[in-house]
Amino acid sequence: MASGAPLDMAGRLVQGTCGWGSPHQHLSVYPASCRSAEDRLEIYSRHFGAVEVDSTCYAIPSAKVVERWVARVPPGFAFLFKAFGAFCASSVDVASLPRSTRALLRQTDEDHLKTHVSYARMPEPARADLWNAFHACLAPAARANKLACVVFQFHTSFGVSPSNRRKVEELRNR
Repeated sequence: MASGAPLDMAGRLVQGTCGWGSPHQHLSVYPASCRSAEDRLEIYSRHFGAVEVDSTCYAIPSAKVVERWVARVPPGFAFLFKAFGAFCASSVDVASLPRSTRALLRQTDEDHLKTHVSYARMPEPARADLWNAFHACLAPAARANKLACVVFQFHTSFGVSPSNRRKVEELRNR
């Protein structure tokens, strides 16, 4: 993925939370009049220097959505994106996949009938499509020099093993 200069976090201590948009996240920085998630992000970014985007674990947002997020925050603000769940979980709900990935899965005999699918069992064209969608969503933050990192969160059962090491290396390469 092409991007501008990397976000320089060296020597910076940046505070933030996981998420900003939930109406159940009762941070004292939000006025009662604040209704939309994008308004909350703008207010949040005045008080915190970073945020972990947890929603990308459950669904890959469009680049347009991320562009709007990037436009709402000041220079130096950092986004830490959680990797899409299919990359780290044993399986994900097919409905959470991008339409283009679901279309590729429908071309296989068995996977289109399932409600859940594992990344390991996806055909390579579907995996590549999933990565293309994920990279596309990260691109606006990278271009704006606001992408700090991508967090790959595995289940506690994901132990040390040669096969898990290969999986982590594959994810890193992608």
